[in-house]
Amino acid sequence: MSKQHKKSMGILIEYAKNQGFKKINLDFKGISMIYWEDINTPSEILIERNYTTEMKVYLLLHELGHNEMRKDWDSFVNEYPMVAEAELSGGGKLKRRIGFYVSCLDEEYKAWSLGYELGKSLGIKIDDKKWTELKNKCIMGYIRFFGKK
Repeated sequence: MSKQHKKSMGILIEYAKNQGFKKINLDFKGISMIYWEDINTPSEILIERNYTTEMKVYLLLHELGHNEMRKDWDSFVNEYPMVAEAELSGGGKLKRRIGFYVSCLDEEYKAWSLGYELGKSLGIKIDDKKWTELKNKCIMGYIRFFGKK
């Protein structure tokens, strides 16, 4: 682990804790994800273990990008009404609608953009080529997932 990436990870973990996240697991066996206690109260971030520290920094930035969107719940509801309604109601039929899938993809794109902006604002060096490759890989995974629905 390079000193730069270790330092970046420390900055992000501190930032996440200051946002209210109680647990940050950088050795998760599944796919990286974020959890809230309710609709937007930070709880936990899980980062997939099968990546280098640099890539984990980028994944953590992406997950924090989701949090940036939810800080202002009213704005989130306005931008992603179907996702918000599905979460508030527990999902059901809403999570099987094309509009839900498209909104989720849009949210993923925005979380990458906001994560990038957050990283830059915190002084984290981002290799744009590696960032874009990881973002594309992850977004393509969502496209494949939703395409099977």
